[in-house]
Amino acid sequence: PAALSELRRVLRRGGRLVLGVWGPLDRNPLVASMHATFGPFLGDDVAAAMQGPCGFPDPAELGVLLTEAGFTGVQVEAHEKTAEHPDARAAMDGQLDALPIVSAVQSLGPRRTELVEAMCSYHQAATSPDGSLRLPAVSNVAVATNP
Repeated sequence: PAALSELRRVLRRGGRLVLGVWGPLDRNPLVASMHATFGPFLGDDVAAAMQGPCGFPDPAELGVLLTEAGFTGVQVEAHEKTAEHPDARAAMDGQLDALPIVSAVQSLGPRRTELVEAMCSYHQAATSPDGSLRLPAVSNVAVATNP
């Protein structure tokens, strides 16, 4: 809540906040795969930290927090999309490069390939015989006004 209050403090009067956050971990298999597979490679603390992006899983709860921070006209909606990747391995490998822990991932050396394989195994049921991947993703999008 302190971070949301700070957002309101720095937003001009009448300004609009648009905030997008991941939905629940169990409805975001890409993030869930990182949470499930990172431990042996990057440490349990890094694996546990992958829950962080899904820290506001309930749209109603996020709405209450924004209201408590002083925002008005709060609207929060869950949005579900399906991400399609032509190559599951390339998608997992590329995702590793997009993380803020990229230096730790790079330090794995050849074990990085093992991590990519572990992530691909996690998504085996969502991977087509041609190697393409379809994963659902849920995000909560909030819009609010600073009165």
